[in-house]
Amino acid sequence: MQLPDVPEIIPCNRHHAISLLFANDPPLLNFFFTPCRRQLAWGTARSTVRHADLYLGSHEALLVRIALGIWLERGRCSFVGAYRGLNDIAFEGFLRALELLYGTSGCSCPSCRQRSIVWMNDNRLGIENF
Repeated sequence: MQLPDVPEIIPCNRHHAISLLFANDPPLLNFFFTPCRRQLAWGTARSTVRHADLYLGSHEALLVRIALGIWLERGRCSFVGAYRGLNDIAFEGFLRALELLYGTSGCSCPSCRQRSIVWMNDNRLGIENF
């Protein structure tokens, strides 16, 4: 009996890094991502930051800003802000996320490659600061 070809599932290192950053906190993951976990829940980085500032505490809003830097591979994140603004558990998650991304040289899953092509073709997505 021959088994049908099953496509290989390639994990997204950026998604995994954000899960590590958020310490697998379901409410924060639900705030950040759509239910399918493939897109930002608020559509754009600016809208995500605005909603984070409105609805989350300063600690969670900082995590969201860092997560946007990981997800979009752009923007700026202050390392000083991270070690001053995060508690011990969140800072450890931040370091684990960086370690994962460094060890894997980012992500090249099909979703990230597709997002990268869209970003290169859409100047409106060129956000320098969150």
